[in-house]
Amino acid sequence: MKSWDRTETDDLKIVRLNLSRYDPHTNVLDVKFDFYITDRKHRKLVDEFSETHKVKTYSISQMRGLLQQNGLKAMAFYDVDLVRAEKGEVMPASFSTFRVMAVAKLAR
Repeated sequence: MKSWDRTETDDLKIVRLNLSRYDPHTNVLDVKFDFYITDRKHRKLVDEFSETHKVKTYSISQMRGLLQQNGLKAMAFYDVDLVRAEKGEVMPASFSTFRVMAVAKLAR
């Protein structure tokens, strides 16, 4: 999947291009970020760099098992949609949730 983000200050504009690929056989998400920083006043590129991240992903049932193996009991799983979170909206996680947050407590 390709996407991009942009932010600006009075002096700089930062653009981040994102390219992600998910491998369902390994449950690994490869994400490549390309950053471009521009001087807004002079309309000149002042820096560019790239980062690559490998992110291991887990299903909700795998997360529940990992928590249990480490002495914790899962209480709830939430969808961490950043746009909805900024609005204060809380949604339960589902099978298709991209970012999941677990709430857990010590098992007794």
